[in-house]
Amino acid sequence: MKTTLILAALFSLAFGCSCPEGWSYLRITDQCYRYFDDPKNFEGAKAACAEQGAYLTDIQSEEENTFVQAIAAQGRSGNWGIQPWIGGFTDTAVQNIQGLHWQWADGMVMNYTNWCPGDPNSWWERCVHMVIDDCPVCGSYFQLGCWNNLGCHNLVGYICKRPTVSS
Repeated sequence: MKTTLILAALFSLAFGCSCPEGWSYLRITDQCYRYFDDPKNFEGAKAACAEQGAYLTDIQSEEENTFVQAIAAQGRSGNWGIQPWIGGFTDTAVQNIQGLHWQWADGMVMNYTNWCPGDPNSWWERCVHMVIDDCPVCGSYFQLGCWNNLGCHNLVGYICKRPTVSS
């Protein structure tokens, strides 16, 4: 995990782009990421990211998903259970799981997903968070890096994504 972060930093230096202090660079997206261990509900997390010139992260590939999970796992300070928001949600007004249309906070449809086995599983849990560490007692349900739908009112950490800054 530390090797990934070191390589990301070297790539950012080599290509003349940089991230603000405390943010990590991913070359394939040319974006900066940061985990915030400051529990907020989904709307509060969106607002906190916007204050940083960022947004709740969208995830477009398995490689990006793995990178985001590693950034968050390294930054967390608590025990298992504080799994952070990513930018996925549904605003579909139906009461069945099959009718839900999942999208990113910027309105883009989710083309890549990494749902935990059996998720999404509740029509009233309309926001998405990521499993960032192993849960030994959870069996195969919560797998590292998978996504779970959760009630948007829950207070958890969050992962922001922002453009690089030219040097």
